[in-house]
Amino acid sequence: MIRPHARSAPVEEISFVAMKRFVLGLLSLALCTVAFSAMTFVHPGAMSSQAELDFVKARIAAGAEPWTGQFNKLKGLATGGTNALVNLNSNNGDANTAKAEARKAYANALAWAYTGNETYAKQAIALLNAWSGFQGFTGGNDQDKLQAGWIGALFAPAAEIMLGYAEWAPADIANLRAMFRRAFYPQLTTASNWNGNVDLTQIDAMMNIAVFNEDEALFNAGLERLKKRNPAYFYLVADGGVPRINGDGNNPAAFWSNPTQWVDGLTQETCRDNGHHAQYALASALHAAEVAWHQGVDVYTENTARYTAALELMASQLVTGDMQGTSANPVTSSSRFNTFEVGFNHYQNRRGIALPNTLKAITQELRPKGQSDWNIFYETLTHGDLALAAPIMPPATGPARLISLAARVAVGGVAGTPISGFVLSGPGEKPMLIRAVGPSLASFGVSGALSDPRFSLVNGAVTVSVNDNWLAADAEAMATTGAFALTAGGKDAALLTSLSAGAYTAPVTATDGGSGIALLEIYEASASSPATLINGATRAYVGTGESVLIPGFVIGGTGTLRLLIRAVGPTLENFNVADVLADPTITLYRGSTTLAINDNWSTAANAAEIASTARAVGAFALPNGSRDAAILTSFTPGAYTVIVSGVGATTGTALVELYSVP
Repeated sequence: MIRPHARSAPVEEISFVAMKRFVLGLLSLALCTVAFSAMTFVHPGAMSSQAELDFVKARIAAGAEPWTGQFNKLKGLATGGTNALVNLNSNNGDANTAKAEARKAYANALAWAYTGNETYAKQAIALLNAWSGFQGFTGGNDQDKLQAGWIGALFAPAAEIMLGYAEWAPADIANLRAMFRRAFYPQLTTASNWNGNVDLTQIDAMMNIAVFNEDEALFNAGLERLKKRNPAYFYLVADGGVPRINGDGNNPAAFWSNPTQWVDGLTQETCRDNGHHAQYALASALHAAEVAWHQGVDVYTENTARYTAALELMASQLVTGDMQGTSANPVTSSSRFNTFEVGFNHYQNRRGIALPNTLKAITQELRPKGQSDWNIFYETLTHGDLALAAPIMPPATGPARLISLAARVAVGGVAGTPISGFVLSGPGEKPMLIRAVGPSLASFGVSGALSDPRFSLVNGAVTVSVNDNWLAADAEAMATTGAFALTAGGKDAALLTSLSAGAYTAPVTATDGGSGIALLEIYEASASSPATLINGATRAYVGTGESVLIPGFVIGGTGTLRLLIRAVGPTLENFNVADVLADPTITLYRGSTTLAINDNWSTAANAAEIASTARAVGAFALPNGSRDAAILTSFTPGAYTVIVSGVGATTGTALVELYSVP
């Protein structure tokens, strides 16, 4: 049912976190109706992912540096006892009391994550529980907003890590979440009119708290604030000027402390105190981007030029002690903080973008001399040299393109045999990962998962390969695609192979003759081949409730990609398919945001373009007036989900198709 159309596209980066996010989203959907659930948060997913915590834990266990030395310093803060406050006046000694408490909470949480020692866990929980009674900030000015940002950006990631501790009572977790809403939200959700580092610190706390509280509105508000503040704090010549922002006094030059040169990477506070507050601000912006990254939202890419220029300029200033002609006072601040690791890890380690000045600053200045202060907290320990924990991805230099497909389907019984397919185009062979996941879905709360899936990979009339149970030897290679780990010794099916251009199908059955829910996945396993994934399809039974058909896809790269998405039901009768879905409907989502809905394709405003595009990509024609559904639109890089259901809770077989449009 998939018609290939030959074209090639440049290789693009694989968005590992985005892949994980949309796959986890598919797994977590518990649908009683067609309505899409709220945003699914990944835990732990604030400043550190579980994979990153586990990596550092292994490095410490091996006595490796720089982690072991940093951890030994951290342990000095991981003590018991608490001086929890009921109210906090940010203008007196309460500020330092709260700072010490927040640092202690985060230190204990990290120490538990890195050692498994329950003493640290119990100390962290006792402290967090004590702070659940905190009522609010009483300083009466924007110092309260800054204080809430500073300590919120420590308490929240500590709490996020401790969600993994089974003995933390749900009632206590709920109390802490309520405290954040009661005491912190009022101080964080309105931006300070002070210098930009305050707003960025607030945003840092907002993003971390949003993940722990599973608050999508707060998460999105943080993203919007960051988007607005970025160009008003981190200067790029290409912006064509400094955007106005509240607090600038209608005098941007004075607000920026009158730089002597306006160059890429200059910050709003570069010339205020020659790099002191700017380190805090850049750290806070990168923290917010890192939290978003762990939740599948890529803030980094659109800010590549902005953040890397700020890192490189500030790093050069710190290493040389000279302000590089940007300030009337040529001498750099003597302040050094243990920062830059988060941004360096992403841009150089994950993306492969060389940051030579930043590397020098980290190794010569910030690791040996840098303090962990306020919301800058042991970044070398949490994010130093994480290139060893994750593959380096090439820079995003090519156009947007499909990099991953998935579909959650019913298998066996009335559902029969679902079939996923895909088309590769271009020269050479493409390393691919195909998986049919069943037993491992149980760890994501999916009930009725298929106990023993099996699939065949077919090219035309040739069976390329058959897989029943995955190979443990492939675990490491699978991890590099961004796919979640399969249960060791489990009966999920997976195949790593290199394929040439052509159309492939993968029917999925149950080895034991059973039935259940399975997740069919197709990943590019390497970005080194010019062959590209240009379309995909799944033919499967569409039921009701949890048995609706839920495909998903990830787009990598830059720019936009135009896609034709179709849910074909009644027209399948022309191909002798029985028991078709009489009236399919498509709902397209990004996260929890509904992007488009279509019931009958010919009623769409762009129906004529849908028909002509179908001809252009080689798709079979849909009769005018048929009840098949289709959406034609352009997409930016990211993860998307499609829900296909029957109008009026009807059921039957449908074909969901995804075509990239030349």
